[in-house]
Amino acid sequence: MCKVLDASQVLISGSALKMSPLGRTAVVMVDPQMSAGDLGSCDVTVTSPSGQTIPVRLTKSDKFTAEFMPTEVGKY
Repeated sequence: MCKVLDASQVLISGSALKMSPLGRTAVVMVDPQMSAGDLGSCDVTVTSPSGQTIPVRLTKSDKFTAEFMPTEVGKY
């Protein structure tokens, strides 16, 4: 989780918010709307429909990019 005092200040976007094909990388952007020097850290956890924790690759630039590979059909 990003340290958030007001969740309305964080923008979440990306193809994975609606649907992602199996076997293709899904991407979610987390934009805390801060300058790059103030970003700090962010933890992202992705849980599969069956409750399994899915590995996430998290990169940081001016925002955070989380990438994961959907392995089953359903909501993550």
